[in-house]
Amino acid sequence: MQASLNRKQCPHIELLHNIEFTPIKPSILSNGIELYSIDKCDKEVTRLDFMFQSGKWDQTAPLSAIFSNTLLKEGTQSYTSAEIAEKLDYYGAWIQPSVTQHNSYLTVYTLNKHFNQVIPIIEEMIKSPTFPEKEFGIHCNRQREQYMVEMNKVQVLALHASMEQLYGLDHPYGAHATLETFNHIKLDNIKDFYNRAYKSSNCTILITGKITSDILKEVENRFGAEAWGNNDLSFTAKNTLAHPAADHYTFVEKEDTQQCALRIAMPSINREHPDYNGFRVLNTIYGGYFGSRLMENIREEKGYTYGIGSSTSANKYGAHMVISTQTANIYRDAVIDEIFKEMDRLKIELVGQEELLTVKSYLMGEMARMFDGPFAQADAQISLTANNLEDDYYQKQIQIIKNISAEEIRDLAIKYFVKENFYTTIAGSR
Repeated sequence: MQASLNRKQCPHIELLHNIEFTPIKPSILSNGIELYSIDKCDKEVTRLDFMFQSGKWDQTAPLSAIFSNTLLKEGTQSYTSAEIAEKLDYYGAWIQPSVTQHNSYLTVYTLNKHFNQVIPIIEEMIKSPTFPEKEFGIHCNRQREQYMVEMNKVQVLALHASMEQLYGLDHPYGAHATLETFNHIKLDNIKDFYNRAYKSSNCTILITGKITSDILKEVENRFGAEAWGNNDLSFTAKNTLAHPAADHYTFVEKEDTQQCALRIAMPSINREHPDYNGFRVLNTIYGGYFGSRLMENIREEKGYTYGIGSSTSANKYGAHMVISTQTANIYRDAVIDEIFKEMDRLKIELVGQEELLTVKSYLMGEMARMFDGPFAQADAQISLTANNLEDDYYQKQIQIIKNISAEEIRDLAIKYFVKENFYTTIAGSR
Protein backbone atom coordinates (compact mmCIF):
# COMPACT_ATOMS: atom_id res chain seq x y z
CA MET A 1 0.00 0.00 0.00
CA GLN A 2 1.41 3.40 -0.97
CA ALA A 3 2.19 5.76 1.92
CA SER A 4 0.08 8.91 2.11
CA LEU A 5 1.70 12.26 1.40
CA ASN A 6 2.28 14.50 4.43
CA ARG A 7 1.40 17.94 3.05
CA LYS A 8 2.47 19.66 6.27
CA GLN A 9 6.08 18.65 5.69
CA CYS A 10 8.17 20.52 3.14
CA PRO A 11 9.85 18.36 0.50
CA HIS A 12 13.57 17.77 0.83
CA ILE A 13 15.66 20.51 -0.81
CA GLU A 14 18.62 19.42 -2.89
CA LEU A 15 20.92 21.84 -4.64
CA LEU A 16 21.62 21.43 -8.36
CA HIS A 17 25.31 20.80 -8.89
CA ASN A 18 25.86 21.31 -12.60
CA ILE A 19 24.15 23.45 -15.22
CA GLU A 20 25.40 23.12 -18.75
CA PHE A 21 25.83 26.26 -20.81
CA THR A 22 28.38 26.43 -23.58
CA PRO A 23 28.94 29.94 -24.97
CA ILE A 24 28.67 30.04 -28.73
CA LYS A 25 31.65 31.35 -30.67
CA PRO A 26 30.54 33.58 -33.54
CA SER A 27 31.36 33.12 -37.16
CA ILE A 28 32.08 36.27 -39.15
CA LEU A 29 30.05 37.00 -42.26
CA SER A 30 31.72 38.50 -45.32
CA ASN A 31 30.73 42.05 -44.35
CA GLY A 32 32.01 41.67 -40.77
CA ILE A 33 28.71 40.87 -38.99
CA GLU A 34 29.07 38.42 -36.10
CA LEU A 35 26.71 35.44 -36.50
CA TYR A 36 25.95 33.14 -33.56
CA SER A 37 24.33 29.80 -34.37
CA ILE A 38 22.57 27.47 -31.91
CA ASP A 39 21.58 24.28 -33.72
CA LYS A 40 19.86 22.37 -30.92
CA CYS A 41 16.18 22.15 -31.87
CA ASP A 42 14.34 18.99 -32.95
CA LYS A 43 11.47 20.97 -34.46
CA GLU A 44 11.46 22.49 -37.94
CA VAL A 45 11.51 26.06 -36.66
CA THR A 46 14.02 28.90 -36.73
CA ARG A 47 14.41 32.01 -34.63
CA LEU A 48 16.43 34.94 -35.94
CA ASP A 49 17.59 37.73 -33.63
CA PHE A 50 18.96 40.94 -35.10
CA MET A 51 20.68 43.08 -32.46
CA PHE A 52 21.68 46.66 -33.25
CA GLN A 53 23.97 48.25 -30.69
CA SER A 54 21.99 51.48 -30.31
CA GLY A 55 19.03 52.13 -28.04
CA LYS A 56 17.25 54.77 -26.00
CA TRP A 57 20.58 56.00 -24.66
CA ASP A 58 21.67 57.10 -28.14
CA GLN A 59 18.54 58.88 -29.33
CA THR A 60 18.71 62.65 -29.77
CA ALA A 61 14.91 62.97 -29.79
CA PRO A 62 12.80 61.18 -27.15
CA LEU A 63 10.88 58.14 -28.46
CA SER A 64 12.86 57.97 -31.71
CA ALA A 65 14.57 54.67 -30.79
CA ILE A 66 11.42 52.76 -29.93
CA PHE A 67 9.35 54.36 -32.70
CA SER A 68 11.91 53.51 -35.40
CA ASN A 69 12.05 49.93 -34.14
CA THR A 70 8.27 49.50 -34.04
CA LEU A 71 7.68 51.15 -37.41
CA LEU A 72 10.02 48.79 -39.29
CA LYS A 73 7.00 46.58 -39.99
CA GLU A 74 4.77 49.43 -41.20
CA GLY A 75 5.92 49.53 -44.80
CA THR A 76 8.91 48.91 -47.05
CA GLN A 77 9.79 49.68 -50.66
CA SER A 78 7.95 46.56 -51.83
CA TYR A 79 5.30 45.96 -49.16
CA THR A 80 2.66 48.02 -47.40
CA SER A 81 1.97 47.57 -43.71
CA ALA A 82 -1.10 45.46 -44.51
CA GLU A 83 0.83 43.26 -46.95
CA ILE A 84 3.59 42.61 -44.42
CA ALA A 85 1.07 41.61 -41.77
CA GLU A 86 -0.87 39.42 -44.21
CA LYS A 87 2.19 37.61 -45.55
CA LEU A 88 3.72 36.96 -42.13
CA ASP A 89 0.38 35.65 -40.91
CA TYR A 90 -0.03 33.44 -43.98
CA TYR A 91 3.40 31.86 -43.47
CA GLY A 92 2.92 31.46 -39.71
CA ALA A 93 5.79 33.81 -38.89
CA TRP A 94 5.89 36.11 -35.88
CA ILE A 95 8.07 39.17 -35.25
CA GLN A 96 8.87 40.91 -31.98
CA PRO A 97 10.55 44.33 -31.97
CA SER A 98 12.07 45.59 -28.71
CA VAL A 99 14.37 48.33 -27.46
CA THR A 100 16.52 48.63 -24.34
CA GLN A 101 18.76 51.44 -23.16
CA HIS A 102 21.65 50.36 -25.37
CA ASN A 103 20.29 47.95 -27.98
CA SER A 104 17.47 47.58 -30.49
CA TYR A 105 16.24 44.12 -31.47
CA LEU A 106 14.10 42.47 -34.10
CA THR A 107 13.26 38.84 -33.31
CA VAL A 108 11.69 36.61 -35.95
CA TYR A 109 10.12 33.15 -35.51
CA THR A 110 9.36 31.14 -38.63
CA LEU A 111 8.80 27.58 -39.83
CA ASN A 112 11.76 26.20 -41.74
CA LYS A 113 9.60 25.28 -44.71
CA HIS A 114 8.65 28.94 -45.12
CA PHE A 115 12.04 30.44 -44.28
CA ASN A 116 12.81 31.40 -47.90
CA GLN A 117 9.46 33.22 -48.17
CA VAL A 118 9.80 35.08 -44.85
CA ILE A 119 13.44 36.18 -45.00
CA PRO A 120 13.00 38.57 -48.00
CA ILE A 121 10.29 40.42 -46.05
CA ILE A 122 12.54 40.71 -43.00
CA GLU A 123 15.40 41.89 -45.19
CA GLU A 124 13.28 44.73 -46.58
CA MET A 125 12.00 45.67 -43.12
CA ILE A 126 15.56 46.07 -41.89
CA LYS A 127 17.22 47.50 -45.00
CA SER A 128 14.53 49.61 -46.65
CA PRO A 129 11.64 50.66 -44.40
CA THR A 130 9.68 53.65 -45.72
CA PHE A 131 8.20 54.92 -42.42
CA PRO A 132 4.88 56.03 -44.00
CA GLU A 133 3.44 59.27 -42.62
CA LYS A 134 0.00 57.73 -42.11
CA GLU A 135 1.26 54.76 -40.06
CA PHE A 136 3.52 57.08 -38.06
CA GLY A 137 0.52 59.27 -37.17
CA ILE A 138 -1.61 56.28 -36.19
CA HIS A 139 1.14 54.83 -34.04
CA CYS A 140 1.89 58.18 -32.39
CA ASN A 141 -1.78 58.75 -31.53
CA ARG A 142 -2.11 55.24 -30.16
CA GLN A 143 0.97 55.63 -27.99
CA ARG A 144 -0.19 59.05 -26.79
CA GLU A 145 -3.50 57.56 -25.66
CA GLN A 146 -1.71 54.69 -23.94
CA TYR A 147 0.61 57.16 -22.22
CA MET A 148 -2.33 59.13 -20.79
CA VAL A 149 -3.82 55.91 -19.43
CA GLU A 150 -0.49 54.89 -17.86
CA MET A 151 0.02 58.28 -16.23
CA ASN A 152 -3.12 57.72 -14.15
CA LYS A 153 -1.39 54.81 -12.41
CA VAL A 154 0.45 55.59 -9.19
CA GLN A 155 3.07 52.91 -9.89
CA VAL A 156 4.05 54.65 -13.14
CA LEU A 157 4.26 58.05 -11.46
CA ALA A 158 6.47 56.57 -8.75
CA LEU A 159 8.68 54.84 -11.31
CA HIS A 160 9.33 58.06 -13.24
CA ALA A 161 10.02 60.08 -10.10
CA SER A 162 12.30 57.40 -8.66
CA MET A 163 14.46 57.16 -11.79
CA GLU A 164 14.70 60.94 -11.89
CA GLN A 165 15.87 60.91 -8.26
CA LEU A 166 18.58 58.34 -8.96
CA TYR A 167 19.98 59.71 -12.22
CA GLY A 168 18.59 63.17 -12.94
CA LEU A 169 16.39 64.27 -15.83
CA ASP A 170 19.41 65.16 -17.98
CA HIS A 171 20.65 61.56 -17.82
CA PRO A 172 19.07 59.09 -20.30
CA TYR A 173 18.28 56.61 -17.51
CA GLY A 174 16.40 59.29 -15.58
CA ALA A 175 14.60 60.92 -18.50
CA HIS A 176 11.06 59.90 -19.42
CA ALA A 177 8.47 60.89 -21.99
CA THR A 178 5.87 63.57 -21.30
CA LEU A 179 2.69 64.45 -23.17
CA GLU A 180 4.67 67.17 -24.94
CA THR A 181 7.09 64.53 -26.19
CA PHE A 182 4.35 62.99 -28.32
CA ASN A 183 3.41 66.41 -29.67
CA HIS A 184 6.95 67.18 -30.79
CA ILE A 185 8.23 63.87 -32.16
CA LYS A 186 8.80 64.16 -35.91
CA LEU A 187 9.20 61.54 -38.60
CA ASP A 188 12.61 63.05 -39.40
CA ASN A 189 13.73 62.17 -35.84
CA ILE A 190 12.79 58.56 -36.43
CA LYS A 191 14.47 58.38 -39.82
CA ASP A 192 17.63 59.95 -38.39
CA PHE A 193 17.83 57.34 -35.62
CA TYR A 194 17.21 54.56 -38.13
CA ASN A 195 19.96 55.79 -40.44
CA ARG A 196 22.49 55.88 -37.62
CA ALA A 197 21.52 52.60 -35.92
CA TYR A 198 20.36 50.09 -38.52
CA LYS A 199 23.44 49.15 -40.52
CA SER A 200 25.71 46.15 -40.94
CA SER A 201 28.57 47.66 -38.92
CA ASN A 202 26.21 47.97 -35.92
CA CYS A 203 24.53 44.57 -36.25
CA THR A 204 24.89 41.15 -34.62
CA ILE A 205 22.77 38.17 -35.73
CA LEU A 206 21.85 35.08 -33.73
CA ILE A 207 20.10 32.15 -35.38
CA THR A 208 18.52 29.38 -33.32
CA GLY A 209 16.58 26.24 -34.15
CA LYS A 210 16.98 23.35 -36.54
CA ILE A 211 19.51 25.07 -38.75
CA THR A 212 20.30 23.81 -42.22
CA SER A 213 23.10 24.79 -44.55
CA ASP A 214 20.51 26.34 -46.87
CA ILE A 215 19.24 28.60 -44.07
CA LEU A 216 22.77 29.73 -43.20
CA LYS A 217 23.49 30.37 -46.86
CA GLU A 218 20.34 32.46 -47.20
CA VAL A 219 21.27 34.57 -44.16
CA GLU A 220 24.76 35.10 -45.57
CA ASN A 221 23.44 36.09 -49.00
CA ARG A 222 20.89 38.57 -47.69
CA PHE A 223 22.70 40.10 -44.70
CA GLY A 224 26.37 39.16 -44.91
CA ALA A 225 27.45 39.42 -48.52
CA GLU A 226 28.14 43.16 -48.51
CA ALA A 227 27.91 46.20 -46.25
CA TRP A 228 24.43 47.74 -45.94
CA GLY A 229 23.02 50.81 -44.29
CA ASN A 230 24.71 54.17 -43.82
CA ASN A 231 27.94 53.10 -42.15
CA ASP A 232 29.33 56.64 -42.24
CA LEU A 233 26.80 58.00 -39.73
CA SER A 234 27.21 57.52 -35.98
CA PHE A 235 25.84 58.83 -32.69
CA THR A 236 27.35 61.63 -30.62
CA ALA A 237 28.83 60.49 -27.30
CA LYS A 238 26.88 61.50 -24.18
CA ASN A 239 27.88 62.42 -20.65
CA THR A 240 27.64 59.26 -18.58
CA LEU A 241 27.59 60.95 -15.16
CA ALA A 242 24.40 60.67 -13.16
CA HIS A 243 23.12 63.59 -11.07
CA PRO A 244 21.18 62.13 -8.13
CA ALA A 245 18.75 64.41 -6.32
CA ALA A 246 19.90 66.25 -3.21
CA ASP A 247 16.60 65.45 -1.48
CA HIS A 248 16.17 61.75 -0.72
CA TYR A 249 12.37 61.97 -0.38
CA THR A 250 9.83 62.72 -3.10
CA PHE A 251 6.03 62.70 -2.92
CA VAL A 252 4.03 62.74 -6.16
CA GLU A 253 0.46 63.89 -5.53
CA LYS A 254 -2.33 61.84 -7.15
CA GLU A 255 -5.68 62.88 -5.71
CA ASP A 256 -8.46 60.51 -4.71
CA THR A 257 -6.36 57.34 -4.64
CA GLN A 258 -6.91 54.74 -1.93
CA GLN A 259 -3.50 53.17 -2.49
CA CYS A 260 -0.07 54.66 -2.94
CA ALA A 261 2.91 53.31 -4.87
CA LEU A 262 6.15 53.17 -2.94
CA ARG A 263 9.68 52.84 -4.31
CA ILE A 264 12.81 52.85 -2.16
CA ALA A 265 15.93 52.79 -4.33
CA MET A 266 19.67 53.35 -4.24
CA PRO A 267 22.53 53.54 -6.74
CA SER A 268 24.14 50.12 -6.86
CA ILE A 269 26.95 48.11 -8.47
CA ASN A 270 27.33 46.84 -12.04
CA ARG A 271 27.90 43.31 -13.32
CA GLU A 272 31.64 43.92 -13.55
CA HIS A 273 31.92 44.54 -9.78
CA PRO A 274 33.29 41.56 -7.81
CA ASP A 275 30.42 41.86 -5.28
CA TYR A 276 27.65 41.86 -7.89
CA ASN A 277 26.68 38.19 -7.88
CA GLY A 278 26.92 37.94 -4.11
CA PHE A 279 24.77 41.05 -3.83
CA ARG A 280 22.15 39.35 -6.03
CA VAL A 281 21.98 36.47 -3.55
CA LEU A 282 21.54 38.97 -0.69
CA ASN A 283 18.82 40.77 -2.62
CA THR A 284 17.00 37.48 -3.27
CA ILE A 285 16.92 36.68 0.44
CA TYR A 286 15.77 40.19 1.21
CA GLY A 287 13.06 40.68 -1.40
CA GLY A 288 13.86 38.86 -4.64
CA TYR A 289 11.42 35.93 -4.61
CA PHE A 290 8.02 34.93 -3.21
CA GLY A 291 9.46 33.52 0.03
CA SER A 292 11.68 36.53 0.73
CA ARG A 293 12.00 38.41 4.03
CA LEU A 294 9.93 41.33 2.75
CA MET A 295 7.12 39.05 1.57
CA GLU A 296 7.08 37.03 4.80
CA ASN A 297 6.97 40.12 7.00
CA ILE A 298 5.00 42.77 5.11
CA ARG A 299 2.61 40.57 3.12
CA GLU A 300 2.19 37.35 5.11
CA GLU A 301 2.52 38.51 8.71
CA LYS A 302 1.23 42.08 8.63
CA GLY A 303 -0.98 42.09 5.55
CA TYR A 304 0.06 45.58 4.48
CA THR A 305 0.25 44.69 0.78
CA TYR A 306 -0.56 41.98 -1.72
CA GLY A 307 3.02 41.89 -2.88
CA ILE A 308 6.39 43.53 -2.36
CA GLY A 309 9.71 42.88 -4.03
CA SER A 310 13.28 44.00 -4.37
CA SER A 311 15.25 43.90 -7.60
CA THR A 312 18.58 44.94 -9.05
CA SER A 313 19.04 46.59 -12.44
CA ALA A 314 22.45 46.91 -14.07
CA ASN A 315 23.06 48.98 -17.19
CA LYS A 316 26.19 50.07 -19.01
CA TYR A 317 26.47 53.43 -17.27
CA GLY A 318 24.72 52.86 -13.97
CA ALA A 319 22.95 50.39 -11.72
CA HIS A 320 20.40 50.53 -8.95
CA MET A 321 18.49 48.44 -6.44
CA VAL A 322 14.81 49.16 -5.83
CA ILE A 323 12.15 47.95 -3.40
CA SER A 324 8.67 48.49 -4.81
CA THR A 325 5.13 47.90 -3.60
CA GLN A 326 1.63 49.35 -3.42
CA THR A 327 -0.20 49.72 -0.14
CA ALA A 328 -3.11 51.52 1.46
CA ASN A 329 -2.29 55.12 2.35
CA ILE A 330 -2.67 54.42 6.08
CA TYR A 331 0.07 51.75 5.97
CA ARG A 332 2.77 53.50 3.97
CA ASP A 333 4.83 54.74 6.93
CA ALA A 334 4.63 51.33 8.58
CA VAL A 335 5.74 49.65 5.35
CA ILE A 336 8.75 51.95 5.08
CA ASP A 337 9.71 51.17 8.68
CA GLU A 338 9.53 47.42 8.07
CA ILE A 339 11.55 47.69 4.85
CA PHE A 340 14.49 49.16 6.75
CA LYS A 341 14.01 46.85 9.74
CA GLU A 342 14.50 43.87 7.44
CA MET A 343 17.69 45.45 6.12
CA ASP A 344 18.96 45.88 9.68
CA ARG A 345 18.17 42.25 10.53
CA LEU A 346 20.37 41.07 7.67
CA LYS A 347 23.20 43.30 8.93
CA ILE A 348 23.01 41.83 12.43
CA GLU A 349 21.74 38.24 12.23
CA LEU A 350 23.26 35.44 10.17
CA VAL A 351 20.90 33.86 7.66
CA GLY A 352 19.91 30.37 8.82
CA GLN A 353 21.26 27.41 6.87
CA GLU A 354 17.80 26.18 5.88
CA GLU A 355 16.81 29.58 4.48
CA LEU A 356 20.15 29.92 2.71
CA LEU A 357 19.78 26.47 1.13
CA THR A 358 16.25 27.36 -0.02
CA VAL A 359 17.45 30.55 -1.69
CA LYS A 360 20.42 28.84 -3.30
CA SER A 361 18.12 26.12 -4.63
CA TYR A 362 15.72 28.75 -5.98
CA LEU A 363 18.53 30.66 -7.73
CA MET A 364 20.03 27.50 -9.19
CA GLY A 365 16.59 26.56 -10.48
CA GLU A 366 16.29 29.98 -12.10
CA MET A 367 19.71 29.50 -13.68
CA ALA A 368 18.67 26.08 -15.01
CA ARG A 369 15.51 27.63 -16.47
CA MET A 370 17.65 30.24 -18.26
CA PHE A 371 19.29 27.46 -20.29
CA ASP A 372 16.28 25.17 -20.71
CA GLY A 373 15.91 24.78 -24.44
CA PRO A 374 17.55 26.41 -27.46
CA PHE A 375 15.55 29.64 -27.36
CA ALA A 376 16.35 30.17 -23.68
CA GLN A 377 20.02 29.56 -24.51
CA ALA A 378 19.71 32.16 -27.26
CA ASP A 379 18.46 34.70 -24.71
CA ALA A 380 21.40 33.88 -22.45
CA GLN A 381 23.87 34.32 -25.30
CA ILE A 382 22.27 37.62 -26.31
CA SER A 383 22.66 38.85 -22.72
CA LEU A 384 26.36 37.96 -22.78
CA THR A 385 26.87 39.72 -26.09
CA ALA A 386 24.76 42.79 -25.32
CA ASN A 387 26.52 43.39 -22.00
CA ASN A 388 30.04 42.52 -23.22
CA LEU A 389 30.37 39.80 -20.58
CA GLU A 390 33.07 37.13 -20.48
CA ASP A 391 32.20 33.62 -21.68
CA ASP A 392 32.54 32.20 -18.15
CA TYR A 393 30.19 34.80 -16.60
CA TYR A 394 27.37 32.35 -15.89
CA GLN A 395 29.70 29.70 -14.49
CA LYS A 396 31.18 32.25 -12.10
CA GLN A 397 27.68 33.25 -11.07
CA ILE A 398 26.80 29.62 -10.37
CA GLN A 399 29.90 29.12 -8.24
CA ILE A 400 29.10 32.15 -6.10
CA ILE A 401 25.50 30.99 -5.59
CA LYS A 402 26.68 27.54 -4.51
CA ASN A 403 29.51 28.67 -2.24
CA ILE A 404 28.46 31.96 -0.64
CA SER A 405 28.25 31.78 3.16
CA ALA A 406 25.95 33.38 5.70
CA GLU A 407 28.87 35.47 6.95
CA GLU A 408 29.56 36.82 3.46
CA ILE A 409 25.89 37.73 3.07
CA ARG A 410 25.91 39.61 6.36
CA ASP A 411 29.06 41.48 5.33
CA LEU A 412 27.45 42.48 2.03
CA ALA A 413 24.38 43.73 3.89
CA ILE A 414 26.56 45.84 6.18
CA LYS A 415 28.44 47.22 3.18
CA TYR A 416 25.47 48.06 0.91
CA PHE A 417 22.35 48.39 3.07
CA VAL A 418 23.16 51.91 4.21
CA LYS A 419 19.92 53.76 4.91
CA GLU A 420 21.35 57.16 3.99
CA ASN A 421 22.02 55.95 0.43
CA PHE A 422 18.38 55.16 -0.31
CA TYR A 423 15.85 57.44 -2.04
CA THR A 424 12.19 57.16 -1.09
CA THR A 425 9.47 57.93 -3.63
CA ILE A 426 5.73 57.86 -2.91
CA ALA A 427 2.96 58.47 -5.43
CA GLY A 428 -0.59 58.76 -4.14
CA SER A 429 -2.93 60.89 -2.10
CA ARG A 430 -1.74 62.65 1.04
